[in-house]
Amino acid sequence: MRSGILRGRALWVLVGGLAVAVLISGGAVRRYWVRHRELNRLEDRLAEVRRKVRTLEARRARAENDAEFIETAARRELGLLASDEIEFRFVLKSSSATMTLNDKP
Repeated sequence: MRSGILRGRALWVLVGGLAVAVLISGGAVRRYWVRHRELNRLEDRLAEVRRKVRTLEARRARAENDAEFIETAARRELGLLASDEIEFRFVLKSSSATMTLNDKP
């Protein structure tokens, strides 16, 4: 029973000592945790940017070696057509502001 009381007192002394240390530190403990969280956030951001760089490097390598990839990218991103192709644009009837060649004003 006596050792249980001593353990309880030792725990309270330890907690009290830690509380005093935090009060004396003048906010250093709080600044540590703020910086620690910021470091974790920046490490996560760095990992995300590295993933994006790997993706872009893979795309660049493919563009350097694959003519079909270049053609597909030009069609999708720039809207380019081959010289023997015709582009069809379909307009929904609910979009009355857009006129097509066959529409009469």
